[in-house]
Amino acid sequence: MHLEKLMLSLEQYQELYSHDIDGVFLKTIHYVSVVNDFDPIEVQNWSPDKLISEYKKIKHKLIVSEKFNKQINIEDATLNLIDYKHIKFGQFIDIEHYINENYLGNLHKIAALLYLQTEGGGIYEEKPESIEHINIDYRSNLITYIPAKEVLGACNAYLKFRANFFESYSSIFQDPLEGVEDLEDMSAEERKIVEEETALAEKNKSNQWHRMLNYLTDFDLTKFDKILGENLFLVFNQYGHIKNKSKENQTK
Repeated sequence: MHLEKLMLSLEQYQELYSHDIDGVFLKTIHYVSVVNDFDPIEVQNWSPDKLISEYKKIKHKLIVSEKFNKQINIEDATLNLIDYKHIKFGQFIDIEHYINENYLGNLHKIAALLYLQTEGGGIYEEKPESIEHINIDYRSNLITYIPAKEVLGACNAYLKFRANFFESYSSIFQDPLEGVEDLEDMSAEERKIVEEETALAEKNKSNQWHRMLNYLTDFDLTKFDKILGENLFLVFNQYGHIKNKSKENQTK
């Protein structure tokens, strides 16, 4: 049997943990069915001894190491994990969309944006391919068939990078409830104001990237592509600088 068949694929990992199943018995049926590609109805009719026996055989596959590959192969292409510090703004926006929509369900698409073909290397600067030229649906579908252990840790590591990034730029992403006293201690009128501000913040959050692009380009649509292709940190530093200058001018 091929080595990869002995490992949990990314697709199987997503299927294993994308369902909220109550009860040890039902979870065991689910695990055995997904890992072995068995009909769950058939597995449900097994004797308890057979179910436990099969579960013991696949139990070691259910936990995937946080270690990951810096290079993966799909079809005839070799993809390299990018350095998160060099991520482009447009790339960041796309990954944010997939994380907020459904992190677990979109692991394959996130991996397709983190692992790219590169040119150069060695004495030359390594240059990743442009994500504009990637067929995300096709490539991500291929990634679902590789072992989960190759890319899962990289996606989780990106979440840590992302959390640190948002913390570094917390002044840009202000929490509407920051510094606000407990809602239970507020009057009905004060609570209503906070709830309205929170709702507005959530609404603005959904189109914050478009607002940033308008802010950075002075509403010039022809400059969007250039900003989307710039380094993430460069864009946010510039955005923060412009916002600070605007506040300074308002106080004069």
